[in-house]
Amino acid sequence: LSAGPSRYRHLVQLAAALFLLIAGATLASMSQRGRPSSGFAMEQQRYTRATADLARTLADDPAHLSASTRAVVERNLAIVDQAIREAEEALTTDPGNAELAQMVLARYAQRLDLLKRATAAGKVES
Repeated sequence: LSAGPSRYRHLVQLAAALFLLIAGATLASMSQRGRPSSGFAMEQQRYTRATADLARTLADDPAHLSASTRAVVERNLAIVDQAIREAEEALTTDPGNAELAQMVLARYAQRLDLLKRATAAGKVES
């Protein structure tokens, strides 16, 4: 009989430790769910700076691209910018969604690629 309560006490302690571990992990996960990661914010800033620099380069030299090429670039930028706004809006409503954060970063990468190609196309056209 004396072995029974000791074994029971160990099971209770093990269950309590397991409960605390699960509760702690759940609380940590919930506290992170409400905001994008700092890595996301850093990537977002990096893309924003890079695209702003390229856009400024194109804007500073209107003759860099022919009128027809510039029109195509501007239409495509408008499409990508709309996709960015929609993805950012979705991320605002679900800030902990990693897939949405990746979608936003993918749209930034599309914008950056488009601007890089436009800058390179202007050099080829010249």
